[in-house]
Amino acid sequence: MARSLSSALLVLLAFAVLIPEAPVRAASPLPGRETPLDLETLLADFARIPGLAARFHEEKHLALLVEPLETRGTIYFAPPGRLARHTEAPLRSTLLLDGEQLRYASDEDRGALDLAVHPMLGVFVDSFRMLLRGDLPGLQMNFVLELRSVGKPEGRRWELVLEPRAEALKRSLRVLQIFGQGRSVSRLRILERGGDETLMVFTDVDSQRVFTQRELDELFELPAP
Repeated sequence: MARSLSSALLVLLAFAVLIPEAPVRAASPLPGRETPLDLETLLADFARIPGLAARFHEEKHLALLVEPLETRGTIYFAPPGRLARHTEAPLRSTLLLDGEQLRYASDEDRGALDLAVHPMLGVFVDSFRMLLRGDLPGLQMNFVLELRSVGKPEGRRWELVLEPRAEALKRSLRVLQIFGQGRSVSRLRILERGGDETLMVFTDVDSQRVFTQRELDELFELPAP
């Protein structure tokens, strides 16, 4: 269950030992180009979003399989840290993250995990949540960050590369890549040491989503058994 959950969501960056702050490597401007997009500004923009909703298509490429495993559904984020993933195909399931609790439900199983007890599982989730809430210190605590950008500031395409710093994490994760434009995240790519790769593509991204109380109650809760 832990492997399938980590592949499905991308959750936590918490470790038992405090890791020194990682340096931020800014890309050098190309001749004739504008100054590269600033990492602090990008994350500050994310910190101001009222909420987010997006469709996703996930492909999990396993070294032992010829065809990728595909998953489709919708993801929701409500600041400061509520994240919901509703999978529609190939099987219906729900994953909810609120605080340090990860709850899940499907036709076959349901339960909850305390992420404080499963720090390695957490790294596949909270990195995305930290990005959406603009938590630069949290990201820097566990990753070396490099921001690459092209185009004009208001519509600039960017790529944020996260390389793990903890040795325990390095043994399983090679790199996280997050792609976007402006305040919109378009793709998330995970490369594992064993050769497996996960790619999430986001469409119909609404980075100005304001949830009603009814939506918060419905979208961020598990379906009845």
